[in-house]
Amino acid sequence: DVYKRQGLRRQGWSVPDQGIWIQVGQSVVAEHRGSVLMPAASLTKLATTLAALQTWPLDHRFDTLVGLHGTLQSDGVLDGDLVIQGSGDPLFVWEEGIALANRLQELGIQRVTGEILVTGPFTMNFEEDQAESLVDLKQAMATSTWTWEARQAYANLAPGTPQPNLQIDGVARWIPTADLENVPIEWVVRHQSLPLVAILKAMNIYSNNVMAEMVAELVGGPAQVMAKATELAELPAGELSLANGSGLGVENQMSARVAGGPSPPLLKPAAWPRLAPWLGWCPPPKKGRCGSPLSTKGGISLTCGCSRISYCRRFRPTGEPPKRPPKCGPRCECRPAPFATATPAAIRWPRRPRRSRGAEHTAGAGL
Repeated sequence: DVYKRQGLRRQGWSVPDQGIWIQVGQSVVAEHRGSVLMPAASLTKLATTLAALQTWPLDHRFDTLVGLHGTLQSDGVLDGDLVIQGSGDPLFVWEEGIALANRLQELGIQRVTGEILVTGPFTMNFEEDQAESLVDLKQAMATSTWTWEARQAYANLAPGTPQPNLQIDGVARWIPTADLENVPIEWVVRHQSLPLVAILKAMNIYSNNVMAEMVAELVGGPAQVMAKATELAELPAGELSLANGSGLGVENQMSARVAGGPSPPLLKPAAWPRLAPWLGWCPPPKKGRCGSPLSTKGGISLTCGCSRISYCRRFRPTGEPPKRPPKCGPRCECRPAPFATATPAAIRWPRRPRRSRGAEHTAGAGL
């Protein structure tokens, strides 16, 4: 402990402002202010992730419904409004808007004489300003209004994907759900997001603050995030304090023990099968060091810092390990553990976060 504190001083760090917690199994081998709350920054997103996993199953998808309010003429003109009801999809980007427009044109709609009425939780392209999300939504409907970013996003879609040209005469605006209670709407499209596990993967790998804030609000707000993460990971009382779901601001705090200790940590090994079944994990040996995940700049994507165990266990999406764990070699140099997502290709984000859904990208089925 003394050596580590001296090392911090030599590097110019303020020792009282640092927290250290090193634990092997149930034994704490080194700690310095390990139970003291410290600014958590983007480690807050781990708590948000746990709260989301406590709220929904791994394969949960957020629905975006599209309906018609008016009369659809035989020439493809909707004499009325397009209604879009969001449910808070944190990864609704250009590709989603393009897919929706293509689906509507497949249904024979070529022009909308009214407006796009948006209701429910809805954000597009990680815009913090709702008005910007609505502008992007309308622009996605017609190739002639695409921005450079929209064209870049289209390039990520499967070759041969149609370029929509849906004419919207009015503007896109948000209205309260209550205003549509007595309005006759014919729901025609259900567009589903990627599975929750893929959304959380993107949120954490790219430390996307807007996505994290959206997920936290859908869970019920910072207080619910804190309560659910504390319960699910069995965190010590008083060592996690959150003001939001992203980590922005020094008000978000956690202790070093919560952030990194193996028991009870925010990602404790005993909880991995139910919290993060897309991770591979090397169990601790009968004698020797404890298995643990390796955190890399691309997110937690490798497994096990231990070289004294005989095999690595990889969890299936259900959280159950395979019956015959793959062998890892004499020194157990653990392999990358692929995320159990349904994405057909890696998420590629050129400037702002983007994703590619390839041939699997669809606008959903008719209702």
